[in-house]
Amino acid sequence: MSLDDLPGSSPDIDPGPSPSLRAETPVSPLDRFRPAVQDFVQHDTPAHVNNSSRTGHITDRIQDILPALNFALDHAGSALASDDTSIINSSPVRTKADRIRKGRKNGGKKMQAINARKREDAENNHATHLAEEREAAETRRDSGLKRALEVLEEHGLRFADLVEYVFDKANQTREWRWNNFFIRGGILRKVLDFWSSGDCPPSVHDKLRLWTSTYMAGILKKEAKAVTDLGILRITDRVIDASFALGLKFRALGATIRDVCPMLMSCLDAVTAKDRRPVVTG
Repeated sequence: MSLDDLPGSSPDIDPGPSPSLRAETPVSPLDRFRPAVQDFVQHDTPAHVNNSSRTGHITDRIQDILPALNFALDHAGSALASDDTSIINSSPVRTKADRIRKGRKNGGKKMQAINARKREDAENNHATHLAEEREAAETRRDSGLKRALEVLEEHGLRFADLVEYVFDKANQTREWRWNNFFIRGGILRKVLDFWSSGDCPPSVHDKLRLWTSTYMAGILKKEAKAVTDLGILRITDRVIDASFALGLKFRALGATIRDVCPMLMSCLDAVTAKDRRPVVTG
């Protein structure tokens, strides 16, 4: 048997033209558009439309397509007529330096955000820590004061005994009393406000008022003696006449008395001050 006797190897069968090895000419996008229009004409027209109507129908549809094609030709220009296989411009090619620069920029933004979060967390932690310390300090203070009062009761003593003992100069020094009581700014006034408030019974108010009156009388007596010693109001050795009256400097005299007698002038100001509140009439 020869090779000619094998199936499919008959010399009578023409294998057809061999494919060409030449490079195909690139098809422009405009040439690609033409088959699409032809296919549209053949398949997109309804079958029941007759030839004359088909022509009008096709014309109408082509008229719809042409504006878009003209727009593309006007704006693309030579790009459609070129041998390029795509009309979409590719993204610019980035170099290694561009990628490094972009990475540094993005990394800087991320680092700023991380640092901001760290600062915020640190501030929140610090505030929480301070609040916990204050709460712990208040707890220790309350516990210590309660224990001090319990010790007084255990020894049959009252808080008044402790106050009397502390402020008696025979028991404690001035430095001790200052460092343990008066050094607290406003503590004395706070205690007096407690005693003069409505929480204390009227008997306490009466004793406080009596003590205050006695204390104020002593201060005013000292101020009056200071004015007398200055002799600014003494007129027994002067002739009372017009020249004496004209020689009085009331403004300077008032300033001197206010400096020498501040408590007296404060009381006079309180008595003579006018009430600025509006009078409400029915």
